[in-house]
Amino acid sequence: MPISRAALYKKAFQDQSKSSEVDAFLKEIKSVCIKHGFSISHEDVANDFEIIEYDESKMNSLLSAVNCVGR
Repeated sequence: MPISRAALYKKAFQDQSKSSEVDAFLKEIKSVCIKHGFSISHEDVANDFEIIEYDESKMNSLLSAVNCVGR
C-alpha cells in the first residue's frame, strides 16, 4: 500500500536533512534552468507547473523542495 502524501511530508519535516543524492539532483536542475534561461514554477490554483523565464526566487522555491524519497 502506498504511503500517503501527508505521511511523506510529516516524515520529511521530522528529518529536515536532505541527502547528497537529492542535493545533486536539485543542483543539476538549477544548472539546466540557468543554461536554458527558464524556471519551473508551481501554480497553486490548478496544481499545474509552468515553465517561465529564469527567476531566482522561483529557483529558491524549487531548491527548498521537501525530500520525500526517504533517502
